Amino acid sequence: MRSDCSDDAPLYNSRIIENYIKLIRLRYPEVDVAELLHAAQMKIYDVEDTGHWFTQQDVDLFHREVVRATQNENIAREAGRFIASPQAMGFTRRHILAMINSNNVWRVLGAAVQNYTRSSKFETRYLDDNSVEVTVTPYPGVAEKKFQCENRMGYLEAIVTSFSYKLHPIAHPQCLFEGDSCCKYIVTWDTPPLDRWVKLRNFAFTLVLLLNGFLLFNYFSVSSVIVFASMSVLFLIAMVIENKKEQSFNGAIDHSRVLIDDLLARSSVTYNHAVLVSEIGEVLSTLSDPTEILNNVIHTLQKRLDYDRGLILLATRDKSKLEIKAGYGYSMEHFGLLKELSFPLNQPDTKWTFVVSYQTQEPLLVNDLDKAEGPLSDRTLAIARKLGIKSFICCPIVCDDRALGILLVDNVRGKKRSLIKSDMSLLMGIASAMGVSLRRIRGVS
Repeated sequence: MRSDCSDDAPLYNSRIIENYIKLIRLRYPEVDVAELLHAAQMKIYDVEDTGHWFTQQDVDLFHREVVRATQNENIAREAGRFIASPQAMGFTRRHILAMINSNNVWRVLGAAVQNYTRSSKFETRYLDDNSVEVTVTPYPGVAEKKFQCENRMGYLEAIVTSFSYKLHPIAHPQCLFEGDSCCKYIVTWDTPPLDRWVKLRNFAFTLVLLLNGFLLFNYFSVSSVIVFASMSVLFLIAMVIENKKEQSFNGAIDHSRVLIDDLLARSSVTYNHAVLVSEIGEVLSTLSDPTEILNNVIHTLQKRLDYDRGLILLATRDKSKLEIKAGYGYSMEHFGLLKELSFPLNQPDTKWTFVVSYQTQEPLLVNDLDKAEGPLSDRTLAIARKLGIKSFICCPIVCDDRALGILLVDNVRGKKRSLIKSDMSLLMGIASAMGVSLRRIRGVS
């Protein structure tokens, strides 16, 4: 970690904020999440993007708005505890439960926490079989707040309670916000019943073997009966314990399987994105006909990305309007509707979203057409509903600060995942490369 961290350094993964949002939706239904995020200057597609990181300023403002909206000064700790709730089932809770028991979690805590925060170093030290000391030291330049200490305590509590262990109150002998150089937490829990049964089984095996050995050499006539009876009892106890352990392992395997499936899906997406960039790069560098370029780009988008439909619109040579040049996924009826529409660029009061994005050279991502945060006009909404659009991304095609057209992708209602910031970033990169290529071959003026 660099030593020059500042308030605008990306330090906190979006999963932390997403956990708050899940909690608020479940336990504070009176809070409007869209209004909350707007007040916190956050976008829902940033929160849902697991590759997005927020700054200290971002999380400070978010926490203030959450406290204001919920009227709960202790919500940071509640949000930490919430990951142990079945309703919070997500990457974090699955990751914990896949570890089989809390001991395994503590062993990898320092490495695992890097998936969530880049602000501090986590170190663990076992004090006993059922007690661990966690030391959190901020990196130079990081200025965390008191609520983040409370949030950490909630997460530490959740690690233990996720496995249904009885948790003792967490001791906090050192705290950054009491003048210490780090935060220390001592987490203690009751020994799980299964662990006690395993210890009892091992003790009983040892005791019975000693007893049977004594009887075998001193009372041979009765020893065989006692050996048989005692071993039978031990066999039954062992079967019960193994059954309990198997249930525990099966649960962990199920969570591991979900994690593996999720990782495989992510790997597939990453692979497709890498191939997409390569294929589009080849198209843009080898072809010289604008129509051929656009058709090949739209075909590659259809093949490599999971959007239902795509569209490329370019400005006419006189810059009077946007014209459809290539597309996929639209029915003949919908494509005909789009062809009939006019997207004028020479009317200053136009409200078409495509035109606004073209003129401002700003992308737009909308995940829910009925709760759109962007500048959607009534006319745009009406046409979008006719087309059955659920969500869309609109990216301007720009080169040398000059807008050339629009790249649009959308998903139809009732289908697909939520769109996230990474989707928009990928498409912006493609649109930018298209702009350079189109200007290079002078296909557009």
